[in-house]
Amino acid sequence: FFRSYAPIHFSGGTWKTGGQCHLETMPDFETPAFPDDHFNIVNDVILSHANTSQMRTVNLLNVTYLSLQRRDGHASIYYMGPKPASIRHQDCSHWCLPGVPDTWNELV
Repeated sequence: FFRSYAPIHFSGGTWKTGGQCHLETMPDFETPAFPDDHFNIVNDVILSHANTSQMRTVNLLNVTYLSLQRRDGHASIYYMGPKPASIRHQDCSHWCLPGVPDTWNELV
């Protein structure tokens, strides 16, 4: 059982260069829903191994399209750590619960 690539949503840089997502409060329906290179790489590897005798059954949970437009679903500056949240290093790659991962679970 495999899960496809879950997109990250940094604006204005990466995690290391001050990218942000804390001002995202609504889903982004303007973003075109198409896979990026990460999804294509994972998909190609899974499909290439699916046709071998070593793999019996391959199940792929494609969460890429579902998650692409949910810029608002990341932890960003909101976390339960011991220190104050940093505006400079925001978490725009992990998802809040409840939220987007619950939808993935419903698909299973």
